Amino acid sequence: MHMSRKRKVSLRERASEMNKLKVEKRLRSGEVFREEVRVGTSEEMSEDTREGTSAVDTVPFEDLPAPLEENSSDEEANEGEDYEGSIAEDEIHAIFEDWVSDMKRTDKQKVTMIVYDNYIQRFGLTKTEAAKETGLLFRVNEKTIRRWRKDFLSNSGEFTEDSRGRHNRYHVMMDEQYRDLTLEWVRGHASVKGMPNMTARDFCNWANGTLLPLVREHHPSIPANVSLSTACRWLHKLGFQPSSTKKGVYIDGHERKDVVEYRTLYLRRLEILSSTHAPPPLCTDEVSEPFIGPQRKHLVLLFHDESTYHSNEDQGWMWAEKENQLIRPKGQGRGIMVSDFVDEFNGLLRLTMEEFERGKLEYPDLKQTARVLLKYGAEGEGYWNSDKFIAQVEHVIKIVKVKYPRELYDVIWLFDHSSGHTAFADDALNVNRMNVRSGGAQPKMRDTMWRGRVQKMVLPDGTPKGMKKVLIERGINVTKMIAEQMRNELQKMPDFKYEKTRVETLLHSNNFKGYFIPKFHCELNPIERVWGQSKKFTRAHCDYSFKGLENTLDESLDTIPLNTIRRFFRKMRDYLAAYREGLTLGPQMEAAIKQYKSHRKVRE
Repeated sequence: MHMSRKRKVSLRERASEMNKLKVEKRLRSGEVFREEVRVGTSEEMSEDTREGTSAVDTVPFEDLPAPLEENSSDEEANEGEDYEGSIAEDEIHAIFEDWVSDMKRTDKQKVTMIVYDNYIQRFGLTKTEAAKETGLLFRVNEKTIRRWRKDFLSNSGEFTEDSRGRHNRYHVMMDEQYRDLTLEWVRGHASVKGMPNMTARDFCNWANGTLLPLVREHHPSIPANVSLSTACRWLHKLGFQPSSTKKGVYIDGHERKDVVEYRTLYLRRLEILSSTHAPPPLCTDEVSEPFIGPQRKHLVLLFHDESTYHSNEDQGWMWAEKENQLIRPKGQGRGIMVSDFVDEFNGLLRLTMEEFERGKLEYPDLKQTARVLLKYGAEGEGYWNSDKFIAQVEHVIKIVKVKYPRELYDVIWLFDHSSGHTAFADDALNVNRMNVRSGGAQPKMRDTMWRGRVQKMVLPDGTPKGMKKVLIERGINVTKMIAEQMRNELQKMPDFKYEKTRVETLLHSNNFKGYFIPKFHCELNPIERVWGQSKKFTRAHCDYSFKGLENTLDESLDTIPLNTIRRFFRKMRDYLAAYREGLTLGPQMEAAIKQYKSHRKVRE
């Protein structure tokens, strides 16, 4: 039956104001919900409700708008008296529209069922027509009305509770155990030297073959496989995205557990040192004079690093005519490696002429500057290695003794974790050089102390002991132990764990302290910014010749103002303060550092 809406205007004009108020009063007072509900059996509900069996017995719903016949006309409406007290559908909807919108879902369902039954009982509509009319009245889809009706009948007059947003959803990437495992695998396979970079398909295959079988042991409902699109979403959830290679801060491993633990120790060391020494110098170009008297000593943080300069390394951009493209030399050209030290009292480490002359009396082979230049390459002076690094530190120790007398200064040496800096002596206790059995190509290591007794690391015939022999002598049961387990066991023992590197041993023999900067934390080494400032000069004056690089290299470093270097140290301290506040490297930290309150405190 098609119901026309042509008579809405005439009905609205003829509707009684009394009936309008009556409907509004009943609906707003909640009288509808106090109707008694009687639910019949499934057999009773199988018959059409028009035959006299209703799922809901209600009081007469007299103010319900009557559906309109397709062949009815305005003239018939005007002549008939049946609609005298009736109200059009849009009129009723206007009365309780706001009230229905604030209604709970279950209450709204009950009202729709009452209206649905009254349409069938009073006006003789079919179920489909009643659902359509009820849906129009309450702005609900017709299929939804019929689904509610089915749910109502099958649950003995009750509605199934809506479970949307209430179920406990398990996401693999929200589980810390599997999230950490996935992060470890992705970081280890995203980019490997000599191997193709990881793709989303590679990650998807690993997840299906390794990760999900582990997850399904505890969560059987998890699918056995994930699609490529799901694998991509997981990668994005972990914080990864496809990107081109760019120069910048290398943060892979920056927040690794062992790195964070060492960073915390490093921050604590510097904090204790700063609290027991005089404040650092201000950001000026004036050379600081040491305090004389009972004041605290000055703390000299002496940072070291190496950098490489190339003869064809220019600014990388220029204004050029569209038609005329200038041809640049291919490749970076020959290079020079620079190794130097910097502190915030005097900048790049060097002696004044007066200090140099005075120091020559004690150290005849003394050099005026700590800087070392190496024209690297097979046809040049070779390559930088641990031996060259130790030789540089040996002559810098003499410079430091002359420039910073111990009664006024405490010098702390700081290095990064490059392989040349962390190298051990040939006879050092290094478990990575040991074999399982005695003998072979492993080196002869120095004797050590174990539980108050000397333990020799060579057999009476001079053969170096292997890991198995050393562990047996220390009372460790090595039965069924493989090489990796023996290595881990030895690495935990204090004499192996705290073995000093070559540079630490050298500094200790000269009564100096040295520490390593946390891995992946180049922002904590001010000399990195010195290299950047220097390369601005060499690139701007690049003439694409090795001779030109030699002429500009020293000048680019010596012309950096002391005030600028001190600002680099202040920047480093801002990073230290940010790490102490619990921030991690990224936009949040950079924003905090740019808005510092003073030169020693980061804005909260």
